Amino acid sequence: MTLPTISIECFLAHLSKATQQSPDKFAGEFLTTLTHEQPELAAGILAMVRPILDNGIHGEDTLTSDQAAEMCLMTTFCILGIVMECISAQIDADEMEEVWS
Repeated sequence: MTLPTISIECFLAHLSKATQQSPDKFAGEFLTTLTHEQPELAAGILAMVRPILDNGIHGEDTLTSDQAAEMCLMTTFCILGIVMECISAQIDADEMEEVWS
């Protein structure tokens, strides 16, 4: 089974809700919820992001703003792709388990 198609109305409603608070607060609350509800997924996402943060903070290489922006964009879409594929696979697995139960 594929993921449901998200309507523009649904997307805009969630975007509007998310922008009612600061990005730091939104991200922090989301990460906290994700950590409680999906600890393995949260750990995996953090493991993918950590090298970028460490390079920018502790690494010997200094990234230019263009390199940092490109790296953040690539990382965002890699993480999003992995998460979306995980959701789709889990939906499939749950459906198969329901059929075979």
